[in-house]
Amino acid sequence: MYRGRRRSPSWSQGLFPTLRAPILTALVFCIIDLCNGREVVFGKVGGEVTLTPKVDQPISSIIWKYDPKKAAEWKTGQSEPDYYPICYPGPRCQLNTATGELKIMHLKQNEKLDFSAEINGMAAQSFFTVIALEPESKPSVGKTCNDTQCTLVCEGKDTTYTKYSWKENNEKIADDTTTLHVQKSDKLDKIYTCVFSNPVSTEESDPVKEVDLFPGESLRNTGVIRPQMRAHERLPKRKQKQNKSKRKPNSGENVY
Repeated sequence: MYRGRRRSPSWSQGLFPTLRAPILTALVFCIIDLCNGREVVFGKVGGEVTLTPKVDQPISSIIWKYDPKKAAEWKTGQSEPDYYPICYPGPRCQLNTATGELKIMHLKQNEKLDFSAEINGMAAQSFFTVIALEPESKPSVGKTCNDTQCTLVCEGKDTTYTKYSWKENNEKIADDTTTLHVQKSDKLDKIYTCVFSNPVSTEESDPVKEVDLFPGESLRNTGVIRPQMRAHERLPKRKQKQNKSKRKPNSGENVY
């Protein structure tokens, strides 16, 4: 889980991540909006997120609210928390009464949920917005080339939170662009990859090899020489048939 500043339209702009303990059953990405103190939590569609409130004393009662309505409630003496309509069908909520954490499961497509936590009868100090995102689709790379350069275009289904980047030989070389201009190198040994990512997933295109972008240069630049036939391997010239026959002299002719 990561935290940082939220900006629009790109979630990556102004982002300062800090590592938190991972949730194994879902990929979650958190951002704090410093203007209103609301923490934005991204979760994968079909997955789950865990909301962690600020707690500085033992919990005797806790109320989680979804907008103005209750989502989950517990107080000392109850064996189990009470859950409300936002947590059904399911149950899709799980309240940890020791830590105050609320787990939201089975996230739905395009779901955006606002939650707040009231602990020990005090006014809410923890506010969250849960946003469910689809994982990124695998991108492809379009190519337009001449003899010395190529324009590569990263193509695929993107969303509001999609971030684009490019790798060269597995090292990132460009951010926030779907287009990459490349020049032909001497060795033709580079490999390019387009990357689509959002707060819950990352997908890469199939690698594009430089040698495939400039196929006419591959033999020359790799030092391969077309073999030539050696002299002793050449086919012998076809012998001409001798059609003339030797004429025997007549008995009366003088032979010198």
